[in-house]
Amino acid sequence: MSGWGPGGRVVVEIACDVDLGDLAFIGLPGTKRLVGRAVAPIDTYTYRGGGDGL
Repeated sequence: MSGWGPGGRVVVEIACDVDLGDLAFIGLPGTKRLVGRAVAPIDTYTYRGGGDGL
């Protein structure tokens, strides 16, 4: 996370190991690591509340 607030960004990374043992009959034994990453900007102009109960 970088600069949590207007103009900052949120970064998410995820990794998952997939068991391919059930696919050995087509030549895919073992496991495969799948990795994903996403970056989303935090909108500069969106109102996020100011503690006034709105």
